[in-house]
Amino acid sequence: MDLLQGRNQGFGGADTVKKNALYVVHMLRYGDREKHSYILGVFDKMHHAQQAGAAEQAYRGNKYSPDIVECVLNADMHMDEIHPDNWRETE
Repeated sequence: MDLLQGRNQGFGGADTVKKNALYVVHMLRYGDREKHSYILGVFDKMHHAQQAGAAEQAYRGNKYSPDIVECVLNADMHMDEIHPDNWRETE
């Protein structure tokens, strides 16, 4: 995945804040998901996530690289399309 995955760009390429968007910074050892990795943090602005990931990467001597994933808080997952009978309680 790309470092800028999920980036929401507004006018002039500046970051804009999506409602309920959170950015999870996942640090990958040598950029490999199969090796050791850890969650660095969760941020409400993409540029804060990028700065934290870059700082951690430098601090760790470039052994770990950031993978930033955008998540939406309380997103509607359309579970009734996947499991129509199991998702919602019936009255």
